[in-house]
Amino acid sequence: MKICVLTTLTLAALFAITPALASSNHEVLASANRSAAVTQRQPNDRNPNSKVEIFTGKIAKAGAAFVLQDAAMNATFRLDDQTAASKFVGKNVRIMGTLDASNNIIYVQTIEVS
Repeated sequence: MKICVLTTLTLAALFAITPALASSNHEVLASANRSAAVTQRQPNDRNPNSKVEIFTGKIAKAGAAFVLQDAAMNATFRLDDQTAASKFVGKNVRIMGTLDASNNIIYVQTIEVS
């Protein structure tokens, strides 16, 4: 009788935690897949009143800095997150961020290949 109760309790516990483990594992894999294609940062505190916009173009090296070249607007923007930008050199990207128009800098929140 004791073995039957212990077996039942053990099985109940396993069934209770299995969905949580599967969900946790799925979230870890999904997170890893996203971070391979997207670089994310927290919203920028330096320009809190600016509206988040989408910028598209190609990441290029201009001197020692990485920039976004937007052919559609015939414009080049400096990027505040040089580390993230360096991962996308030569690629067409979609950047979510805020523009400091007076300094021509995009404060990057996310970068992804477009």
